[in-house]
Amino acid sequence: MKAYFLLLLSFFISTSCLKNDKLQVVANLPDVIDECSGMEFISNTMYLALNDSGGKSIIYLCDINKGVVAELHSNQWNNVDWEDMAVIKNGSTTNIYIADTGNNYNKRKDLVIYEASIKNIEQLSGKVELNAVAHPFYYEDQDEFPPKKKERLFDAESLIVLNSNFYIFTRNRSKDFNGKKYPSYFRLIKRFEGNHPKDREYGRKSRIQFESDVVHDYFDRNKNRGDLTIYLDGQPYSNWGSVNGYQGIWTMNLNLPSSSSISTEYEVKVVVSDPSTNNPLEEIFFVKVVPNIKTNGNPVKGNRNGPRGRKNKGASKKTPNLQLPRIVEVIEEEWADHNFDKESGFLVKEAGNGSHVYFVNVDNIYLKQEQKIAINVEPSLLKYQFMLGLSLLGMGLVLDYEAKRDTYEEDIEQLSRQASNWFSPVALATIRGLGGIDV
Repeated sequence: MKAYFLLLLSFFISTSCLKNDKLQVVANLPDVIDECSGMEFISNTMYLALNDSGGKSIIYLCDINKGVVAELHSNQWNNVDWEDMAVIKNGSTTNIYIADTGNNYNKRKDLVIYEASIKNIEQLSGKVELNAVAHPFYYEDQDEFPPKKKERLFDAESLIVLNSNFYIFTRNRSKDFNGKKYPSYFRLIKRFEGNHPKDREYGRKSRIQFESDVVHDYFDRNKNRGDLTIYLDGQPYSNWGSVNGYQGIWTMNLNLPSSSSISTEYEVKVVVSDPSTNNPLEEIFFVKVVPNIKTNGNPVKGNRNGPRGRKNKGASKKTPNLQLPRIVEVIEEEWADHNFDKESGFLVKEAGNGSHVYFVNVDNIYLKQEQKIAINVEPSLLKYQFMLGLSLLGMGLVLDYEAKRDTYEEDIEQLSRQASNWFSPVALATIRGLGGIDV
């Protein structure tokens, strides 16, 4: 039989363990309880236990010295994926609650909590039939079965009952930044007030950054999509540019009207709304159009004066902020999260700190074909060559974008989507050519 360590599962027996500052084996689980997912003590020596999915639809009444003394059955309950149980004692009556809430793939629409009432439970033995009541429930913010992988938050592992309310504890299967389906805030990282507006050189785009707790596909998902509306001096403004988010940081590339002149100031209001609320989120900042910074007396877009002490020693052009890329592998199961298909190569997102993140499709059809053909090369090596090749091509795209940002109508995410299918067929050839790798 399996040893089962009980720590703070029961107020009746945990005190002695804590006094000695040591864990103690206080009971051995009977063999029939081979995957215990819920346990409750009903006295100093007796407890109830149940098995996880795959186990029988039985609650076992056990004595820590004798093992199983009774099996509790009911025609009203079924173990689809039992995860926990709760017990409330009221005199000689014991109310038990079973959480059939396991939902590994976030697909279930039959979640339920079962309730049964038992008199003098300590005196039961053998097989006992109970009448049970089913309490079906659903998560009000789940409308996809399953949702996208980063929104799979609907697999519950634990249950408590307090003041006639059920409290269910879900498991977070999302990755990295744990964004919400709908934002509770969408705010400027740096504020630009009317007396200190953001300077925007004539004819250039402004980059404005926000922080939020919402998932990155909030503005472009198919269902319950968020809406971002821009008002310029109180009037709706449609040709404002683009916004993209990553890890809670949202970067807006803001276009101002082509009719703007030097010294023009604008009040920009950002309104974020969605079907979940009648109270949109709003932020206001100010932008002022300023002359292009001059180099050697001539206004040149994108150029900057050299460092202090280098006057009259020639122009120094600002080098784009190119850092070693962070590469994130995307498998076929995650294609929908990035709007990928079998031919997609990569997607570049601004990380919010001047760097970029490269999402690479490692189930790309050209990579898969090469892995089948090149039988003398490890598939994993080809995968890393493919990822590196695409990342190098992507870095070239980022360099050009940063140097000529104002000539592009698209942001880097949109540009990388356009280039994605062009680059993926040549990624392996690119890296082999650079590295002299003969396969």
